[in-house]
Amino acid sequence: MKSPENLKNNLIDPVCGMAVDPKHANAFATLEGSTYYFCAEGCRKAFEANPESI
Repeated sequence: MKSPENLKNNLIDPVCGMAVDPKHANAFATLEGSTYYFCAEGCRKAFEANPESI
């Protein structure tokens, strides 16, 4: 289990809300100069299909 200290650098997957460590993210996408990190490829695909809904 990760300690709270290890979780402080995590970001939130904008599709499912899961905490994601950007250093070990399963997927990422860049949109309008911002990088988004995802827990899985499925969340990245959902984001890229409709980024306005996020």
